[in-house]
Amino acid sequence: MNDEDLNAACQTHGLTLEDFLKARKLDEERYRRMSFITPDKHYYNIIHRFGDATLSAKYSSEYIRQLIKDNSITELELKSRGIFNQEELDVIMGRPLKAVDPKDFKPKDEIFKALPHLADNRVDLFILGVSGSGKSSFLSGILKGAKDTGNLDLPMMLDENGKASNKYGMLYANHLIDSLEQHLPASRTEYEFFTYVAVNFRDSEEQIHPLSFMEMSGELFQECYGKDKAELPDKLQQYLFHDNLKMLFCVIDYHVHSEHKILDVQQWAHFQWFLQLLDVNGTMQRCQVISILITKWDLAQDGTPEGARKFLEEEYLNLYKSCQRYAEKYHLKFQIITFSLGKFDARNRVSYNPSDSEKVINWLCKNTPVQSAKSRKKSWFNL
Repeated sequence: MNDEDLNAACQTHGLTLEDFLKARKLDEERYRRMSFITPDKHYYNIIHRFGDATLSAKYSSEYIRQLIKDNSITELELKSRGIFNQEELDVIMGRPLKAVDPKDFKPKDEIFKALPHLADNRVDLFILGVSGSGKSSFLSGILKGAKDTGNLDLPMMLDENGKASNKYGMLYANHLIDSLEQHLPASRTEYEFFTYVAVNFRDSEEQIHPLSFMEMSGELFQECYGKDKAELPDKLQQYLFHDNLKMLFCVIDYHVHSEHKILDVQQWAHFQWFLQLLDVNGTMQRCQVISILITKWDLAQDGTPEGARKFLEEEYLNLYKSCQRYAEKYHLKFQIITFSLGKFDARNRVSYNPSDSEKVINWLCKNTPVQSAKSRKKSWFNL
């Protein structure tokens, strides 16, 4: 058959050139010649795809992306013809979103100097983990979950001069919430950055739970490896070894592990050193809870509590057993927490799901002391 007869057969029998190619009735060279579409025709088809079901099905984002990669069409021409703007092209090409930059309130060189003295009579929650483990995402989900349910209070603490001593922590907390409300990822915590976020959560009985979230950058956490107490910055020592009650969250990212096969030993050494550092300096005696927090858990095939335990036993056995031993030695509550912030698309844009965040908030309220909401006087008791 000549080209005209072949095209006629396609129209008559509802076939495509691809069908003839697969049936070996059409060779590769002739297929490429007959199926060739000029760039101008591609641009025309893309513009008119929404009025034609066939074109709409063919010119998907994946197909347009492949046309750009094959140099059949160009991003520049798509923009110059007004077909797509840059943001739409970024979506089509799957480019990651740029994180919200909190540089206006992160004076890196002054961060430890700017940290306030740790407030007494609060439970200090340390969020520990290597770089990229999801610590900021976890904290952003918790803060937004509390805000959305009307149970979040970020108290302002004044120093001896009447200035807000914890303003950077308050600004950082609002930055995390704002980023999540824009469906954007929070920027990575900078090297040597340590956040102190004082939070009051209210439970269903309007009782106040005064907490202090401590988030160390992964780089700073890893820098603690091999150092003893005297080698740490003075302010960090004050925070780690203060007399307040403590909760420890050892954070691991399920997605990073499953994608890159990060072995337990690569993170275990840092967790082991840090936990032992807290132990020998008396901090473990003031702990209430030690927890392993698995982020991106929605990607796990077996999302059950038993699946989480099995995952730790198979992939992070040293950390799992170590936490169990500390819990037994100091009569701590040991908890495996699975957490998902929501669904991420190809550009790292997140659709927030509050389910896990709200569960963690309720769990925190259940397992921390309270301050009287009516009298505002601090009344503490053991759980």
